Amino acid sequence: RRCPYGVRVHPRPGRRRPARGPRPCPVPGGGRHRLLLAGVGVLAAGLVAACSSPTPAPTASSAAPVTGPTPSSAATPTPTPTPSLLSPLTGLAVPALRPVLAVKIGNTSLERPPAGVEDADVVYVEMVEGGLTRLLAMFSSRLPAEVGPVRSARETDVQLLGEYGPIALAYSGAYSSVQTLLGRTSLRLVSFDASAKGYRRDPTRPPAPDDVMGSPSALLSRVSKVATAKDVGFRFGPLPAGGRAVTTLVARFPLARISANWDVASGTWLLSVDGATWKSVGGTRLAPTSIIVQYVQESYLSRRDAHGTPVPFAHTVGSGKAVVLRGGQALAATWSRRSAAAATTWTLADGSGPALLAPGQVWVLLLPSTRAVQLQ
Repeated sequence: RRCPYGVRVHPRPGRRRPARGPRPCPVPGGGRHRLLLAGVGVLAAGLVAACSSPTPAPTASSAAPVTGPTPSSAATPTPTPTPSLLSPLTGLAVPALRPVLAVKIGNTSLERPPAGVEDADVVYVEMVEGGLTRLLAMFSSRLPAEVGPVRSARETDVQLLGEYGPIALAYSGAYSSVQTLLGRTSLRLVSFDASAKGYRRDPTRPPAPDDVMGSPSALLSRVSKVATAKDVGFRFGPLPAGGRAVTTLVARFPLARISANWDVASGTWLLSVDGATWKSVGGTRLAPTSIIVQYVQESYLSRRDAHGTPVPFAHTVGSGKAVVLRGGQALAATWSRRSAAAATTWTLADGSGPALLAPGQVWVLLLPSTRAVQLQ
């Protein structure tokens, strides 16, 4: 037979193989073969160990190249930015929606310059007795230290402010019929007549009633559960197509003239009133980003003022034409409002979409529909 090492094995002549079993296979080559067998044994042991032990980590030369940052150099993941909260009254980013305070402000030559108007989100210009004008300034994003001169409320304010909800209204004086109407609304009334808290008389101004000044923060502290800024229909965005390039607007009320000149550098409309530059107490030029001329139906109430002059009422519920000025352009538009509690919808005259405003302060001129603005 053949040995596993390839050496044929024969029994010695004349001798039988022992009965106890086969003879062990001889090792060819003597000691040299013993060393070979020992080496083979070591190799076999190594192979067994290799099969039974974990795969060793690759060396630097055989490891796959590192493509990502090591733990020590990995950067902290950038958190997903929180979308900015935009004011529905200006389209600008605000940290939070704050309570709204509406303030009636005089606008005769004796009552100028006004205080705090430059910080308003929205300013309405409305006609009062005799064809004069008065301002209704809406404050929410910013509260100035002082506003004024604070003047009396009108029936027009009752309907106009319905779309803002239960906001605060600051005023000084009101006819009993107006006071009754205001008392039926959800408005939070902070009049000078009810309490002088938050008000003062300015001795540098003409005598009463043109000298009442108010502190917005103090006035808001007089009432609770004041509504924050909400959607009243303004839409902000890129300049729509179809506008007409203009640099000057002139709006004439019976006894007031308001003009605006487009300023490219500031991106605003620089206002003038009755031919004079319109500035606040601190010398800041009044300059809104967008102006809306809202043509409204004017009617006269049965009551008259102390001088016997009929009291006008601007109908802000209904529909009509409008002109939107922004970015040195004038856009023909329309407006509609179904009820006093509903927001006003502003649409391009051709019906192609909303009449988008430029983000920033908005002025709305409530101009009688029998009058027209001059655009150049």
